[in-house]
Amino acid sequence: MTDFSADAALKAAWELWHSTAEDVRAAIENTDRFRNDPAQRGAAYQSLLEAQAMAYNIAVAPRRYMEHPRVFNHSTWHDNLLALGQPIQDFKYTGLFLDGRRTYSARIRRGESKLWLTQVHNKCLGDPESKEIGNYDYDDFAANPDGTIDLVFSAQEHPGNWIRLDSDSAFNWLVMRRILGNWTDDLGGFEFTSATPAPEVTDPTAEAAESIAAAAHLVRYLVNAFTIGLHTLYAARAGGVNTWATMPGAEVKDSLIGSRSTVYVPAAFRIEPDEALLIEWDVPVSAYWSFQVGDVWSRPLDYLNHQTDLNMNRANVDADGKVRIVVSLSDPGVPNWLDTCGRREGTVVMRNYRSPADTTVPELRVVKAADLPNLLPADSPRCTPKQRAAAIERRRTEAARLVAQ
Repeated sequence: MTDFSADAALKAAWELWHSTAEDVRAAIENTDRFRNDPAQRGAAYQSLLEAQAMAYNIAVAPRRYMEHPRVFNHSTWHDNLLALGQPIQDFKYTGLFLDGRRTYSARIRRGESKLWLTQVHNKCLGDPESKEIGNYDYDDFAANPDGTIDLVFSAQEHPGNWIRLDSDSAFNWLVMRRILGNWTDDLGGFEFTSATPAPEVTDPTAEAAESIAAAAHLVRYLVNAFTIGLHTLYAARAGGVNTWATMPGAEVKDSLIGSRSTVYVPAAFRIEPDEALLIEWDVPVSAYWSFQVGDVWSRPLDYLNHQTDLNMNRANVDADGKVRIVVSLSDPGVPNWLDTCGRREGTVVMRNYRSPADTTVPELRVVKAADLPNLLPADSPRCTPKQRAAAIERRRTEAARLVAQ
């Protein structure tokens, strides 16, 4: 007698995928942002499709039962095409699935990365049973004389550099962050050197059903937690727009896949065309810091053709040790401009990684754009249109190299 139980699971997973797509569409249409501002609706629908693309790339495209694990550099968070949650382009994200019943050995070459971080979840994000089971900073691992790092991934504890897996999950999901100071820096590399044999795939139909269901759960997570949730969370925690919230990474590592190595300081902003946000901050001692603007749906803006982010290497620091940044619709003629790409509403996110001191909250003021020359120090540099064009061209060239890796 033919067993159709796997086919039933496959059909149920397909129906879950489609019903979830409709659920999240209704959810995004029910937000005030969507109902009250027609200008936001096109990006909202693009975000819905982006969530589905990310879900396929993360949960379905990797064939999980593999003899040799595959590392996915271009299908996790990537560029500003697969980028819900507003990742910054200084980060190279890598995703992979590992079977908790197996043991893996790998070697890391750090390159010039400022930090190399790995989070382990026992299931793909959004799965009802998904939980973080580990969060690792590779600076805590012992290195070989040549600077490489040898790692063991397994459910059973191993001496040395060990990353724990869940033995009850065949699909532990790992996401790595390689954080760069410059887009031309050496990314390093990641190579598996050995693994115990993979169990035989006895039911490929059931595997397909499981991956489609995982993708449906991930779509719901991406839309509810990121596309809808982040702008709402920032404003709620700050008590309104144009003011900062503070979110230690250790506090949001489970719900928002934050990193325990950082403090996030985000704000939802709203400005008029003749206004600007003036940010002033005492530059910290830390492994990495940056500021970035995004839209109201948690998407990074067009960083290839606009200056939408600055970090500790690209930002100008004034003589008094402060970094002053202007967020505005039009070019204010200063090096530290964050271009909103014509948007009057969006988000600003500051990240400060591995700082030995408490992260101070930057000062944030809404000012008239015309008043900026009187509000900035007299010796603060200016940026001509020619200099801006050269900076954007350099940005395009350097960022294109990083995206291709």
